[in-house]
Amino acid sequence: MKVKVALFIFAGVVLIGCVALAVSSGYLSVLMDGQIEQEPSEQIERVVANKVLIISELDRIDPSTILAEVNGTPIYKKNIMYMALICQIAGIDQSTDELLDQAIRDVLYFDEAKKRGLLVSEQEVEEHVKNVRVVIEESVDASNIKAFIEIQLKALDMTEEEYWAMLPIVYQKAFTVGKLREQIADDEEFEDLYHELIEKARIVYYDHD
Repeated sequence: MKVKVALFIFAGVVLIGCVALAVSSGYLSVLMDGQIEQEPSEQIERVVANKVLIISELDRIDPSTILAEVNGTPIYKKNIMYMALICQIAGIDQSTDELLDQAIRDVLYFDEAKKRGLLVSEQEVEEHVKNVRVVIEESVDASNIKAFIEIQLKALDMTEEEYWAMLPIVYQKAFTVGKLREQIADDEEFEDLYHELIEKARIVYYDHD
């Protein structure tokens, strides 16, 4: 169960961090704002149409295989490959190396935000997830979003209740990093912070066939 939870936490990058797909599909607006504002795009339709391929490819990967550790936080191969498959099918130009780099960046920013006292409360994210779930389940326009969630359930070997129970962890990370971004609004300063953090970080990479 510990590995499954860790996999899900990092799979939040697919939910919230794969912005090019999410914004164009309307999925991000559902996750972040709790509203369905537009029809899903051709990109997310392609992802849903290829769910069997995605799941079969991911089934070949050992869920415990770690690509890197950032200050003790593991980054799992299955999650990186999941994101890579999603991006490839959706026509988004993101290499596995770029996705791994983004994952490392996310861990560093989240840790820094916590150090600065910016951690969003569990109560806030749980309430938000509850609202999002109601919107998705009650909407007649959310069929592709529901299918996208189904892909994640199968890929991560989760029940629907496990998914919704763990989703607040993903939101807490995303909202907390969002607070850090608000605090450092300048793009150059935010990038400089990343370089400072990575210089001090303990990062271990693992080689796998």
